[in-house]
Amino acid sequence: MALIILLMLSEDEAFAKSIHEIVVPFQELNWYKERTLTNCTLGSLIFLVLTRTIHYNMSKLRDQYLHTNCIATLGNLANRLQNLHPYVCQRFMVLFQMLVKRCLSVGVEENFVVRGILKEILSVGSVALGSNLNGNVQLVFSILHKKDSFLDLVNALKEQEKLAKQPDTGTSTMITSANSVFEEDEVVSEDDDEELVSASSLLNNKGLKQCLALIEFYDKKIEDVTKNDSMVMSAENVCGLIQRTLRVFPRSHFGNMSSNELKFSYMEEENPEEFFIPYVWHMTYSSCQIYWKPDAIRLFTLAM
Repeated sequence: MALIILLMLSEDEAFAKSIHEIVVPFQELNWYKERTLTNCTLGSLIFLVLTRTIHYNMSKLRDQYLHTNCIATLGNLANRLQNLHPYVCQRFMVLFQMLVKRCLSVGVEENFVVRGILKEILSVGSVALGSNLNGNVQLVFSILHKKDSFLDLVNALKEQEKLAKQPDTGTSTMITSANSVFEEDEVVSEDDDEELVSASSLLNNKGLKQCLALIEFYDKKIEDVTKNDSMVMSAENVCGLIQRTLRVFPRSHFGNMSSNELKFSYMEEENPEEFFIPYVWHMTYSSCQIYWKPDAIRLFTLAM
C-alpha cells in the first residue's frame, strides 16, 4: 500500500522536486542501522529505500509486482533527481554491480531477465544525469568508482553477442545457478516476450553509453592532473574535479532533453475494492484499540 501511494505521489512534478529540498533530521533516521545518515534529504531517503527494496526483492522475494512498482517510482523521481547523499549513490551502484555479477554467472535464458533489469537501472541513471548533470556530482563519482563493473559488463555483453550469433545446436540450456533472479518456472524464452533485452540492444543502450563516456572523459582528466601535479587523487579531490569540470562534459551524449524522461502511472485494477477493502479493514483491526469479535470477521482471514 505504501509503495502504491509513493508511486502515485511520484507522478507529481512538484513532489519529485520538493523532496530534495527537505532535510530529514538525524534523530529521525536512527532506525536505519546499516550506516549513520546525516544531511540526508527526503529524496535521498526515498531513493535509498527503493534501491534497497529492489536489491532485497531480487535476493529473497522475487516479487514481479513489487519490482515493477519500485522501478516505476524511481523512473518518475529520476527527472528531478539532485544532490543525492553519497551513501545513496553507493547503494545504487552496488545494485548495479550485483546485476553485472548475475549477468556474468547465470544461464542463457535468465540473462534476458537480468539484462532487462540492467536496462531499467541504466535508464534511471541516464534520466537523472541528462536532466541535471551538474546537480549529481556524487552519482557521477559513484559511476567512476565502479568503472570496473561497467567494463566487465561490456566485455560480457560482447561475448554474449557472439554466442547469440552462433548457429543453434538445438540443445536446451538448463538454469542451474543458485543465485537465480527468479524461480526457474518464471524464466521465459525470447519468443515469449518481444520486450526481452538482447546483449546487442543493451550494448547500444543510451544509459550505458553515457556512463562509459563519463568514465572515458574523467579517466583522461585524472590522468592529466596526476601527470602534471604528481599528486595522489583522493575521493575528495576527484569529487572536486568533477564539480569543476562537469560543465564542459559534452551534452551531446544526452541527446534531446524531451527524450530524457521516464513517466509511469499507477494503473488501477479492474476491481480494486477486492484488495483495498479487506486490506484497510485488516489494518484497522490490527492497529486500532477497538475490540472486534474475531469469529464475526468475514472480510479477511485472521492469521493463526
